[in-house]
Amino acid sequence: MIDRGGQAVTEHQASVQVTKVEKRRLAWLPFTLALLVAALLLAWQRLYFEMRDAHRTALSEAESIMTVVELSRAMSSTDVSPWLTSASSRFSDVVSSSYCVGAQCSAHYRQGRAPLCSQGDRWGSVCAQSFPRGAGAFVEVRHSLMPAYQATLRDMLMVCVVALLGLGTWFSAEQRLRQQVLRREDQLRHAARHDALTGLLNRAAFDAVLAEHLARPKAERSPATLLYMDLDGFKHLNDTHGHHMGDQVLKEVTRRFGAALPEARASMGRLGGDEFAVILPNVSEPLAVAASVDALTESLTPPFEAEQMSAQLGVSIGAVVLDAEVHTAEEALRRADVAMDEAKRLGHGKLVLFDDLLGSRARRRQFIQSELRPAIIQGQLYLEYQPQVGMDGGMRGVEALVRWRHPRFGVIRPDEFISVAEETGLILPLGVAVIEMACRDLVALRKQGVALPYVSVNVSPRQLADPQLVPALMSALRQHGLGPADMELEVTEGAVMEVNGAESSVLDHLSARGFRIAIDDFGTGYSSLSRLQRMKVDKLKIDGSFMEGLGEPGHDPVLVDMMLSLAKRLGVKSVAEGVETQQQADWLRDAGCQMIQGYLYAKPMPPAQLAVWLKERAGDHDDDEDVWSPTVSAEL
Repeated sequence: MIDRGGQAVTEHQASVQVTKVEKRRLAWLPFTLALLVAALLLAWQRLYFEMRDAHRTALSEAESIMTVVELSRAMSSTDVSPWLTSASSRFSDVVSSSYCVGAQCSAHYRQGRAPLCSQGDRWGSVCAQSFPRGAGAFVEVRHSLMPAYQATLRDMLMVCVVALLGLGTWFSAEQRLRQQVLRREDQLRHAARHDALTGLLNRAAFDAVLAEHLARPKAERSPATLLYMDLDGFKHLNDTHGHHMGDQVLKEVTRRFGAALPEARASMGRLGGDEFAVILPNVSEPLAVAASVDALTESLTPPFEAEQMSAQLGVSIGAVVLDAEVHTAEEALRRADVAMDEAKRLGHGKLVLFDDLLGSRARRRQFIQSELRPAIIQGQLYLEYQPQVGMDGGMRGVEALVRWRHPRFGVIRPDEFISVAEETGLILPLGVAVIEMACRDLVALRKQGVALPYVSVNVSPRQLADPQLVPALMSALRQHGLGPADMELEVTEGAVMEVNGAESSVLDHLSARGFRIAIDDFGTGYSSLSRLQRMKVDKLKIDGSFMEGLGEPGHDPVLVDMMLSLAKRLGVKSVAEGVETQQQADWLRDAGCQMIQGYLYAKPMPPAQLAVWLKERAGDHDDDEDVWSPTVSAEL
């Protein structure tokens, strides 16, 4: 998954966090052992110095006691025991003492039942002897080692207390760190499976849930339907009000979808942008699917309002039943995507359920998409031309219609590959190829003596948005020695209403260069009359769908009459497409239509056949010479 900051978050990275904490905890084990060894060494060192100090103290005590006893003897006292006892009792650590002459000890002092030095007790006390110089007597003192042990124990207790405090602090900090890491791990695992903006399952997690459902045995798999949803109008909202507002709308859409289908909330995912998907559990019948879709559609009925913005969105939905024919998540999503694309083509707010016919059409479109680019490069495309004639039958111009003859599968209809070219962007190289072929054929026809004023080519909105359109047009004309007046550019009415900004200025620029601009399929779109008035348009081509029933008794031609009147008021030429009967032509002539294009006069034909047709019907064009006359050399 890609979060809002653009960083990849995976479950592996989440598990790495806890692993690092465990490694840090294991790293403290050698430190703890080292601390224990250090404490033992410190205790041994402390005890060693305390024992050495105790021995020195015992020697000092023995000398002090010996001094007292020698003084008592100097006072002619025969019994030294009281003096020995008095001197020894002054030292609290002296547990026993003896006054000895040679090998005979005549006086003793004891605290309780403390042993004499001769009895030995190396661990409880230490013995020391004082030998004054020049005397045969000495004092032997047993000094208690309990103070040394107590001092060592006191130091060890202090070390233990400090160590325990340190270990306690470390343990507490480690527990807090572990809790933080566990929380972070949960957050990372959640981020690895959920969309950061909406909280829904992300693409990878949704694929996993879908794959898990499809992996169940058929006997255990409950009926379910996959819905693939795309918001209608969201791109315009996002472009108009900014991504921040778009994010707010997506959050609100998520809330509404969850409220509309609470039973499917856990399996709802955002697959990217404004595309959502959901698995409807226990839903497989068309009526049940339609009911769920109605709930989703109705949830978007209230407008989205925020920060002085109010917007209405719809949703196009593709559905596929997760039956035995669907084996993988990839296949299920592909089918749902195909159905959703079909819903988009049918118009906003539609539901399309995937079936075999839709699948075959999708495969056909995939075939066309893969074969179209090589067809453009290898010259499999060619042009046929349909004449545009005046009401007197005289020649005015021809419209170039692209055709595709596949070397293996024969002729492929334009309505199949033009839409694919628009969707994939191949319309740009296709348009360049059509312009090149039209210029080439026009020059070839004129060299045969055919008086052909102009050739008309269709231009799509995507071509108008291409900055290379004007250079490509001018380059093709210059290469073949033609001028802008030799070429008419047809743009559909819907495309004219959609273009804005740079595209609109391109049309104005082309018109200023001398290109004729024709509005094709007029009457089928939603034209803005003020915009038509502002644009430099030379021709309105009334769509052939309005020709049916024209001139017949009982048929009301009010729409065609209005369009002809509009063309006259705007001061542009009017052309009727799809004229097939003389009755239609007569009515159009009487109504003031200026040009006709249709099977009544000629079907689309290749250049060679067109040359024969034009020579046979060469006529006078003086009535429209100011507009439709052949090109006078123009400097490009």
